[in-house]
This record gives sequence, C-alpha cells and structure tokens, in this order.
Amino acid sequence: MKTYIIKPGKHFPKWPPYSFRGPVLRFGKRSVTVEYTVVFGVMTEYHLGNHNQKDWNKFPGIVWGLNPQKFSARFGWRYLPESGTWEIGYYVHDGDKQAIYPEVANKHVLECHRGLPYRLKIVDDGEAYHFYVQGKHYHTVSKQQKTPWYGYRVGPYFGGDEVAPTELWVIADKNMDWKELVNLDKQWMTHTRNLNANRTS
Repeated sequence: MKTYIIKPGKHFPKWPPYSFRGPVLRFGKRSVTVEYTVVFGVMTEYHLGNHNQKDWNKFPGIVWGLNPQKFSARFGWRYLPESGTWEIGYYVHDGDKQAIYPEVANKHVLECHRGLPYRLKIVDDGEAYHFYVQGKHYHTVSKQQKTPWYGYRVGPYFGGDEVAPTELWVIADKNMDWKELVNLDKQWMTHTRNLNANRTS
C-alpha cells in the first residue's frame, strides 16, 4: 500500500519525493490519466485551530511544465474536526489565475468517512480536466490556456499556508489491498501509541 509520510513541520513527504513521480509527455491529442484509491483514518486527522483548517491539502496529480502553481490538476482534501469527517474536491491551476477549487467555482465538495476506500481519477483530454470519484463524473474544469507538452506526476502536499502540525500518513494507492485496508486503523493506532511512548520516554 503506497503510504506517503509527512512529518511535523513539513509540507512534503520525504519519500517518494514531492517533485518527481514520473515524467509525462503529450504528443497530439493523447489523453493523460492519474488514478488511485485513498482512505482516511486517524493518521489523516489534524488540528490547526484557525481558519487554515479549511485550506485544501493536495493528493497526487499532474503538473504541466515545471511549476505546479501554473498548470496542474489534483484532488484536494481536508479534515473537519467538528464532524470527524473529511472533504475532497478538485484543485486546478490554469495559468497565472487564482487556483480553481469548489469555493471559487461555487461547486459542492464531497464528504468522506473513516476507513472507506475512495477511487479518484483525473483525465486530461487536452481541452479540460475531468474529475471522477468512485467511477462517477464529479466535475470538469475547462482549460483557458494551452498547457506545455511536457510535465510530471506529482506527489501529495500538506497545506495551504501551514505545515503539518503532526505526522500524517497519506494513503494513495493505485491498487488497494483489501486485507491491508481492514487492518489499516489498527496499524495507525499502534503507530500513534509508539509515537506517544517515544515522546514521553
């Protein structure tokens, strides 16, 4: 199971590296797809205690060119402490404009619950980014500017403005193992107990 560990005080996981998850080249009208399954649990809970709690963190996605803040498409996610649930939504940079996400485009977010797998897919057909959740079309963002023909697959990012306040495990796996999924919360709780024991020893 692909697990990205983001340490306290960091935006990026140490490994696999944020900046490079494999090159992407587009020739002609070839579409590009990024697809994986995510799952939320105790190790994706965090508490910032301010308005940045509603900032969008980012799952893996695709970047065209070199700068993810110019041309990119990803799913965003965030934790809501008051309800103990998570939200996911699309997150797109299209040129030099402000990032496009549900609050900007007045589109809904999707609520997610602990321990359940969510299959996410982004299809870039050259004209637009198409977002799918659980095999169903969620949203489309049309491109207003032409993207470069080269790019790369990018890893996860915490934030927003703030760094991770605690260690986070971001699960984003192309092939989710159901046996691993069943034991995931148990693994996280064991890891949390070990972390707490190390802090107090």
